[in-house]
Amino acid sequence: MAFMEQYCNKFTDDDENKLEYTPIHEEFIHICEDSIESKLLENFSQEDVDGFYKNFASVYPTFKEKNPDTCDVLNGMIDFSHFKA
Repeated sequence: MAFMEQYCNKFTDDDENKLEYTPIHEEFIHICEDSIESKLLENFSQEDVDGFYKNFASVYPTFKEKNPDTCDVLNGMIDFSHFKA
């Protein structure tokens, strides 16, 4: 919640993203990655999580075919060009 409170007034309704948004977006991505990893580690060992990361790139096309909505959400989180304030 502190992240949102800290940056909520930085964004405008302009059609174009500003350069000052980049570090904010990078911090957001870091928070998301940490959150996902901590949830994974609640149920899986570090070795399992590392194996998942290593294997995921090779199975991504199959995963995307089976879970397109999930992939769209995840890609939307990391693709700054689609980020809207």
